[in-house]
Amino acid sequence: MSSTPSLREMATACVKSLESVQCGTCEKTIANGTEFYALLFDKHPDLRHYFKGNENLTGADVKKSDHFKKQGQRLLLA
Repeated sequence: MSSTPSLREMATACVKSLESVQCGTCEKTIANGTEFYALLFDKHPDLRHYFKGNENLTGADVKKSDHFKKQGQRLLLA
């Protein structure tokens, strides 16, 4: 059985994950966050009802949305 990771181990893992999925203000780093939401909207349409006012968006629409560009960055930093 594995034990629960320590706070230091979790922090190290989070920082290491930013090497492959970076946050930032350039187009490439903004796309990292919106890609998650685009995948969510395309592959799991049953979850769209949690996004009031955006229930009818497609993954392509999500990628163009300023709202999801900001939310994607917040998600990556959470």
